[in-house]
Amino acid sequence: MLPRVHITSGLLIKVIGAYACCVLGLISFLVLSSGEVDVHGKAIIKMALGLNLLWCVVAGKLLYRFREPIGRGVRRIPVHWRVKFILFATILALLEEVITVSMTNLAPFFGSSVGKAFWQAPAFRSSPYESFRVSFLRILAALHGRLWSRA
Repeated sequence: MLPRVHITSGLLIKVIGAYACCVLGLISFLVLSSGEVDVHGKAIIKMALGLNLLWCVVAGKLLYRFREPIGRGVRRIPVHWRVKFILFATILALLEEVITVSMTNLAPFFGSSVGKAFWQAPAFRSSPYESFRVSFLRILAALHGRLWSRA
């Protein structure tokens, strides 16, 4: 009989995080040290490193650090928990879109040019409103697909 292994959520998150860092580090090393990858490919890897640093590390630490005050504030909102969940999941998705669009617009900083190395196409140079509108519509389309696929 096999022994029972008790895996906590904290341990699982740490294991997945360590695995992701190893994989991203290996891929980044291979691409950035390769002479066969063009400047635009290297810029995309640098964008991935920036996205990982800002979203996974910085935002993850902030969310972990302030989870209790945020939770207390959210529990005081007099709305059904499902509505709160969708609202705050949408807010987090929009924040992730802001970081992703920022990485695209920072292509010159990473050694490429806007339109050659990108996460989002096209790069939003017109206005922050346009970026918000397109990102929000993408999220609504994804939620619509999820909600109606279960019906």
